[in-house]
Amino acid sequence: FLGAEPGSLGAVGVSGCPIYADNALKDRTNMVTGANENDYHFSGVSMERDITVDEWVDLREVQSGDLCLTCMEPLDIVPTIESGHIFKLGTKYAETFGVNVLDENGKSRTVVMGSYGIGVERAMATIVETHFDDKGIVWP
Repeated sequence: FLGAEPGSLGAVGVSGCPIYADNALKDRTNMVTGANENDYHFSGVSMERDITVDEWVDLREVQSGDLCLTCMEPLDIVPTIESGHIFKLGTKYAETFGVNVLDENGKSRTVVMGSYGIGVERAMATIVETHFDDKGIVWP
């Protein structure tokens, strides 16, 4: 579609497809990008001047030490365990079964439902992963 192999692709002058760019690229200048011809590149590229971005989005996978976009502090990457889950079900099942409550004004409203779960196996796995020594499991 763009006429080049990976390593020579770029968004300068591209038309006919939407351009999504990572928020971290906003206001960037003096960059190098592929020229959409094998082994050719543009240098001195400015996002604002040279690339028409259709939508700015958060695309990057963060690395340890990257700055948090909210507080601008360095991020730490740490191991985690999913010990439970929460799913917002909305009103789908409540509407199906006619589950309603009265609001503060006495008006009938459909309940917004959720699904919450934590399993015995998952809890045990979490304990084993976090409570052990060189001899094995140390039950809390």
